[in-house]
Amino acid sequence: MKTTRLRHPTGPLSTERRGASLIEMVVVITLTATLMGLAAAILHMLLRLESTSREAIAERAAIAQLAGQFRRDVRAAESFSSGGQPEDTSSAVWELAAGPEQGIVYRAQPGTLVRSERQGDKELRRETFSLPDGASVSIEAPGENAARIVSLRIVPKPGAVESIAWRVDAALGKDRRFAPQESIAYSE
Repeated sequence: MKTTRLRHPTGPLSTERRGASLIEMVVVITLTATLMGLAAAILHMLLRLESTSREAIAERAAIAQLAGQFRRDVRAAESFSSGGQPEDTSSAVWELAAGPEQGIVYRAQPGTLVRSERQGDKELRRETFSLPDGASVSIEAPGENAARIVSLRIVPKPGAVESIAWRVDAALGKDRRFAPQESIAYSE
């Protein structure tokens, strides 16, 4: 019969390990700290990218809204006049007349374009559209063409990153939203 010798698990003859050495712990802590630092840097970069994307989307949405409103205004107007644009277009004024007492006034201000709808001397509505940082805006009717095209141009400042130059064209007087409604007689 063979006898086996019982050993105590923590005795001097034990080969089982019950913990980690100090060097192993330092290596694990170092790797964990490195991975946490990389994760924080990646998270910061993603949040900054998301913020930049959100700003770009908001900017493009505001310009798209301005473009739609400008087209509607030009199509409804009978005439276009420039309020004596100064060389610095940051304070220029343009007017679209939609009748003897009605009109739309666009006024450039630093960083914004303000649209005012007027009837006589009374301001009915005012809207402010944000422009990209440092962008210049102009409204012009190039030449005396038959279609009477009026153009809105938004040009980013030189050297701007990821900015687009916008040009919105509309035909003057193609819509009569401000014209008095005429009754239509139907004959049977």
